[in-house]
Amino acid sequence: MSQILPQKRSAATDRPDPPSSTTTTNNSQRYTKLLSVLTKSLQQSRDKVESEAAHLIKEIYGDMTSLFTTGEDDDGVTQLVELLLGKLDTVHDRFNVEKSSSSSNMTKLESILEEQQIQQLLQRVETAIERVEMDEQNFQQDEAADKQSAEEAVKQAHTLRVDSVAGEIRKKTA
Repeated sequence: MSQILPQKRSAATDRPDPPSSTTTTNNSQRYTKLLSVLTKSLQQSRDKVESEAAHLIKEIYGDMTSLFTTGEDDDGVTQLVELLLGKLDTVHDRFNVEKSSSSSNMTKLESILEEQQIQQLLQRVETAIERVEMDEQNFQQDEAADKQSAEEAVKQAHTLRVDSVAGEIRKKTA
């Protein structure tokens, strides 16, 4: 049975799969990053299971793993790890390789994100961020203008003096 289960993916598939090229041009950077993060998390889950599952399974289930014993695997742990890895590979393939039945240009993951209107939500976030950044930039410009105006007023105040007797404003000559 271990020959049927998928083995570790090649090094070329260790990095996140890029989203399908037909939708990349229409997607925002945040959406593209979200697809990349989701894909990468699936791969990292597989790597984590591959590296740590055997120890955890043995620790948690102990002798109960012997139910999965085969000729090559005397304690059943390897068989359970391979089973988990096979399921994770199936999920990875289903979301990132298989095309959605509703649209042949999109992966299943992209189709799910579209159904959940993630692109629109991310666009609203981007719009809000842009608005906040614009408000912050305007505030900074107003602050700089106020500061410059105050500095000019102070400079002018130093160069002018009020003649206390006549109440006239005269330039300082000294």
